[in-house]
Amino acid sequence: MLIAQGASAQGFGVGVGLELDQLRAAQPLSRQREISLANELAALESRLSTEQALQALRVPTLRLPPATDLVSSAALVALPMPSISDAFLAESNRRVRAAAARRH
Repeated sequence: MLIAQGASAQGFGVGVGLELDQLRAAQPLSRQREISLANELAALESRLSTEQALQALRVPTLRLPPATDLVSSAALVALPMPSISDAFLAESNRRVRAAAARRH
């Protein structure tokens, strides 16, 4: 009977030893997975922070008035065109040429 108890005790020890070896083998893989998840979380947090900063910087888009509020092209053609007198244009041209001559 003593031999049977010794054999069963050894069997129990072997099973625990195998289980312990399996846990030790899985530990580095578990650590690598933990590091990978931590890196992924940090990247996602960084991306979220960037998106929030960009959203805070965005300028509201300008909205065009509805088409019914726009002036038609026919109405624009009918508007009087501004006019500048020939004398004013000639004087302006003279001043521009004089300024350009002084630069050279």
